[in-house]
Amino acid sequence: MSTTLRTILTALPALCVLGCVTNSTMSSPAARSYAKFDHMPPPMIEKFDAALTAMSENEGSEHIGAADLFWPDRAIVTVAFNGGSDELYELIELTAKEWTRDAAFFDFDFHTSDGKFRKWSIADATPAADIRISFRAGQEWGGYWSYLGTMSRYFPANEPTMNFEGFVTELIKFHGRYDTPEWRLTYAHSTILHEFGHALGLAHEHFHPQCQSDMKFEADDGYAPTFDHYKTYAPDKKGRSPGVNLYFAGPPNNWDPKTIAFNLDSQTFFERSEALLASVTGRDEEFSTLATRSVDQASVMLYGLPGFLLKGGVNSPCNYVAQTGEPAGLDYATALSDRDRKFFGLVYE
Repeated sequence: MSTTLRTILTALPALCVLGCVTNSTMSSPAARSYAKFDHMPPPMIEKFDAALTAMSENEGSEHIGAADLFWPDRAIVTVAFNGGSDELYELIELTAKEWTRDAAFFDFDFHTSDGKFRKWSIADATPAADIRISFRAGQEWGGYWSYLGTMSRYFPANEPTMNFEGFVTELIKFHGRYDTPEWRLTYAHSTILHEFGHALGLAHEHFHPQCQSDMKFEADDGYAPTFDHYKTYAPDKKGRSPGVNLYFAGPPNNWDPKTIAFNLDSQTFFERSEALLASVTGRDEEFSTLATRSVDQASVMLYGLPGFLLKGGVNSPCNYVAQTGEPAGLDYATALSDRDRKFFGLVYE
């Protein structure tokens, strides 16, 4: 099976598939050891797996072309909300539009013709918008995630295509405060930029081949299970790494093996995404891959992985490096990188 999805690995290039954090830390700079990464919830991954199984049983099936994941030229992509308040909607709208700030022909549209924020309902039979945002908790749709680009068009009108679980209560203190330095430094601000990056068709930057080859998926030989004060897996006394699989199996993420593979391993993610799109569109085109020559280490689409999960440590091509003007000490992007903006301009302008 082809494992190439036309994803952009930011800057020419970069689902959710963001680093989100627990509700208690979403609104403030997050300690890397406590960061809880965004992911597609297990019940939704089952949709991808079921499609992959069906495809493998059908010898005549082929793969869906991923060019559909980018929105058409000169598009107005509509957005609707379920739950939350107008003040929260405004915060999300203004942040999302940082992507389209300088765009002449492409935009996200959050309002109905009477100027009110657009809404959707679980009773809807037809889609209220291209992107449907919810703030749900729970196993089925909870967490922080988004479908990739036009993928959102292929799913039921009464289901979300993007979710921000803790925002209704966590962001009350930022209502009406978009234009403040405090808001711009929050992980929530970064999360919104990240999820709307997915909505534009960007995958995670750690899916770049340079990152995949530099990630330690398995624990170092002889690793002795060791935990930090957050009860998160950490290097042992000899500096040996727990590896990606064990690290994400423990707190605060507590992911099962299938969830880890879907969100960290590019081959697993792309295979299942290809199969799911083919199952809902019936098209038989093959995916193609577009990747930049190097990882954008300042991208808002990059996971801030601990150095002990990377073979190159702090010198890894997958290690987050702040761009000029960003505050020191954070391990996530607080703004779109120059290459994030370049991607947008190349694809949508």
